[in-house]
Amino acid sequence: MAAKGLTGRFREWVGWLTADRKEEARGRLERAEAAGLKPDDAKGDDRSVSEAVDQAELGMRDEYGDLAPGVKDT
Repeated sequence: MAAKGLTGRFREWVGWLTADRKEEARGRLERAEAAGLKPDDAKGDDRSVSEAVDQAELGMRDEYGDLAPGVKDT
C-alpha cells in the first residue's frame, strides 16, 4: 500500500510539473486509494476507474482555473 501511495505522489508531482492534469488527477486518485479512500464511481472495473480519472481531471482543471479539454477561450 505504501508503494502505491508513493507512486501516486510521484505521478501527481510529474503531472503538476508537466501541466498534465489527467496524470496529476490519476496520481491523486492513487494516493487516495492507498489511504483507503475510493471514489464512489470507481468500483474497480476499467471503465469506472477511467471515468473517475476524467472526473478528477475536471476537478483539477477547475482548481487551477484551466479550461476543460475541447473548450475554447473566447
